[in-house]
Amino acid sequence: MHRTLFILFVSLAVLVGGVLYLYSSPTEVPPRVLYTYMNASSNDIVVYAPQPRAEISKTFSITGNARGQWYFEASFPISILDASGATLLQTHATADGEWMTEAFVPFSVDISLPSGYTGPATIVLNKDNPSGLPEHDASVSFQVIVK
Repeated sequence: MHRTLFILFVSLAVLVGGVLYLYSSPTEVPPRVLYTYMNASSNDIVVYAPQPRAEISKTFSITGNARGQWYFEASFPISILDASGATLLQTHATADGEWMTEAFVPFSVDISLPSGYTGPATIVLNKDNPSGLPEHDASVSFQVIVK
């Protein structure tokens, strides 16, 4: 009788200890790559560099592929915003090939941020919208850390 109670008590203690261990041990989840698309998707534009949450210097390049309709006259606007949403820089990415197509066209732009800024920044790549009509607006944005 004592032996059965002892085995039952030890088994219960091991079970409770295992459950507590599983629920109390932190599980590390790797951060997901986060892009925010507005009226767009990765079927419209793909950014190769920099990656979201990357630590970047004040001078860097943005590269990727965008469908021809993303461009107007072989370029589209890019904005870099600080942590409060204020504009640090506005520029244009340039098509590295024939942009009058429905296919993906490579783009690139070299960026030089103001020397005094460090911290989180948001890169916003906007579809060029010469009509100005809001229903034709589209963008992809992501955050980086300026060192």
